[in-house]
Formats: sequence, C-alpha cells, structure tokens
Amino acid sequence: MISTRILLLLAALALACIAVGSTNQGQGKPEPVKGCPKVSEDSFRGLNPSATKRPNPLAHRLGEFCQDRFYKNESVRCIGHLGPPSRNCPLCCACSGGAGIVYTNATAPKSFPSWQTWQWQEPENVNVAELEQCNAAGRCEMKSS
Repeated sequence: MISTRILLLLAALALACIAVGSTNQGQGKPEPVKGCPKVSEDSFRGLNPSATKRPNPLAHRLGEFCQDRFYKNESVRCIGHLGPPSRNCPLCCACSGGAGIVYTNATAPKSFPSWQTWQWQEPENVNVAELEQCNAAGRCEMKSS
C-alpha cells in the first residue's frame, strides 16, 4: 500500500515537472534586452504579404529563424533583428502571439553573414566599442572617423 502511494507521488511529481518544463520552453521577456529594439503590433502587421509595402526581408527571414527556434508548430509571428555587435552574433527575437509581444535572444545561424565578419579578424584585434550596428547585409562595420 505504501509503495503504491510512493509510486503515485513520484508519477505526479514527474508529470508536474514535464508540465512546467513545456510551459517554460520558448518563453521570453516582456521587454527587450539591452541593445535590442522594442517593436509594436504595427511591426507585425507589416509582415503581412498583402500589405502595400513589402516586408523588410532581413527582419522577415530572421523572424522565421526565431519562430523555428522557439515557437515551432505554434501560431506565432516573429521579427528578427541583429543585436549589438559582438563575436557571438546575437539575434534579437520579438514574437507576437496570444500573449502579446515576447522578446527572446538567440545566436544568429552560422550561415548568416555576420559570422563571416569575425572569421578574418582575430578576436584580440577587434575593439567591439568601435563597431557600429550591423548593416542591412548583416555585416558589422567599423565606425568612420
């Protein structure tokens, strides 16, 4: 009798852990991390292909990456934006679903051009403070003096 109760308790504990883990997966923050832009619901309306303006192709493609990474098989729309320049090529993700806008950070895919920027320079030769925000092509460039 006691062993049945213990087994039921352990099973309930395992189910509770699984439930908490699945709800935390893909959760972000209500505010963007330092260096990442804040977006509005209008930004997501701009992703609509029937809109008069064509969507920003970079934000749209990076948003698809964010959606695949954090919200696969969910009806969520994401916008991606390159984060502050650094060697790990951060990616700011803003996703809109039923719970408003959620901000999550990721690392840009290895095939993304910002990785190529760092391949030709040794890390000790790069002063991150001298870099500007990555341009539309995804390359981080030195500030012009």
